[in-house]
Amino acid sequence: MNVTAMPFRPEVHEELIINGTTYSIAPHPQSPNYPFAQEGGRATVYRIDSLHASKALKVFKQMYRTSQVSITATRLSQYATLTGLGVCNREVLAPSASGEAPLGEADLEWSVLMPWIEGATWYDILIETDERKRNIDLPTMRTVVQKFLNILLEMELNAVTHCDLSPGNILVRFWPPEVDLIDVEEICATGVPMPEILPKGTPGYTHRSASDGLWHPYADRFAGAILLCEMICWSDEEFRQQVHGDSFFDPDELQEDTPRYQLMRHTLTQLGGSELAKLFEQCWYSEHLSDTPAFWEWARGMQEYFRKVVSIQPPIQEKLQAQLAHTLNEVQVRLKLPEVKSDANTRAAYQRIQQRLNYDMSKLLGGTASPPILQSTPRIDVKKPPTGNTPPIVSQVARAGVMNWRRLGFVVGSTAVSVAIAGFVVFGLLANQTENRLILPQIVVTILPNNETLTPSYTIEPTITQTSEPTVVPTDTMVPATAVPVIVPTRVRSTPTPVPPTVPLPTDTAVPLPTDTAVPLPTDTAVPLPTDTAVPNPQSQPQPKPANPTAAPIG
Repeated sequence: MNVTAMPFRPEVHEELIINGTTYSIAPHPQSPNYPFAQEGGRATVYRIDSLHASKALKVFKQMYRTSQVSITATRLSQYATLTGLGVCNREVLAPSASGEAPLGEADLEWSVLMPWIEGATWYDILIETDERKRNIDLPTMRTVVQKFLNILLEMELNAVTHCDLSPGNILVRFWPPEVDLIDVEEICATGVPMPEILPKGTPGYTHRSASDGLWHPYADRFAGAILLCEMICWSDEEFRQQVHGDSFFDPDELQEDTPRYQLMRHTLTQLGGSELAKLFEQCWYSEHLSDTPAFWEWARGMQEYFRKVVSIQPPIQEKLQAQLAHTLNEVQVRLKLPEVKSDANTRAAYQRIQQRLNYDMSKLLGGTASPPILQSTPRIDVKKPPTGNTPPIVSQVARAGVMNWRRLGFVVGSTAVSVAIAGFVVFGLLANQTENRLILPQIVVTILPNNETLTPSYTIEPTITQTSEPTVVPTDTMVPATAVPVIVPTRVRSTPTPVPPTVPLPTDTAVPLPTDTAVPLPTDTAVPLPTDTAVPNPQSQPQPKPANPTAAPIG
């Protein structure tokens, strides 16, 4: 067994022979004396070049070097043809049967060789200090948004969830616009094993109910929606100036009524109409991830932003059920492991996940069961008006009257008893009095307990009135945005209605479920995108074209 004692620290232009192909470590474009590498939370990615192509070599840290990397890579290969998931096409450098490390390097055990994708991460764009590079014109950003939305739609259609959507895992190219996802080891799909360490999201993009882990069909909905809204609003200068840092929102202000929330909602209304702003509001105030809008609903609400009618196909319910059933089965298997049984906190976390997924399955199948009360989710008690045949307000007045009479009787009775006792005492004193002197009358004050009130108050839920909106039938100028031409009628406003930056009350309306109509599976070909015609804006000033963003390795 020939294993190098030193850690893997390659030099620039150092050669590696992998499966008969010679690769060399590429230099960093800004620092030619250093390897082109980027270190992440779980691995370091190196760019290696051959005569024919460039590859990415992902070297995992010690705790992530397990045989599960090979199992996951084999299962992920079937999704390599989906839009934006080219990194699922990968090779794993496993140890030999005798235990010899690949290339004699212990650090290369279970490392992954995959395609190299040029581009800058969305994280690089968020933290960019040069405003010339940050300022991307609206037509270009509209195309980027459509590329990203198509990836989310195709994954949703095929029951695939990334589970770790974040700015650092999205590669963006602006000229021409392209988007790819990276860091796909934690994908949730039928047949893919559950990762040993569940992802818990990225600060600034994590839903309040995700503290126990994200690995289920709804894991992408909140983070994907926030990233989508960031891209939509990015062409607005005021919006760009309010970025918190690594994300637009401060992690502590998520799902709260804050100035940044109001700014994003206002910008979405200006660029995409009130329908888009309502979807964002529903997502922002959702109690659980399964209550947030699906991505096909976002596509339906973004017709005004794209300025065209988009062909939309809801996901197939049978595929979603199969993915959810697979997730539940993986959780049940994990609960039987000895290390989980012996750790009370870990076992409780998996049990909470199981309870929530059971409720999601019941809701998906049309059940009416109430959601479980989970310790990880704060419970909100809502006061409801009394029920019965008597109108609520009349019932409250009647009950208040009865309680007032009862308390009044208690006061009168207490006063009478006190007076009687006082009289008895005075009478005794007079009987025993030997001298003739004036006796002043006693004043008896009866004090009610502090927790008694004469006029109890009640909380009445306000009535929410919904106004119907006109529905416009799509015209024949329909441009498909997905591979399957199934059209769902959409609502399109003739003119956008501005919405003032106020916070409406969150509603408990459940997200509409997809229909059971079976549709053919999408082909492996790329989703055709409608051409985007830039709309001139006489008030905008021409912006200088920024230089190509620095290429970033995939992860």
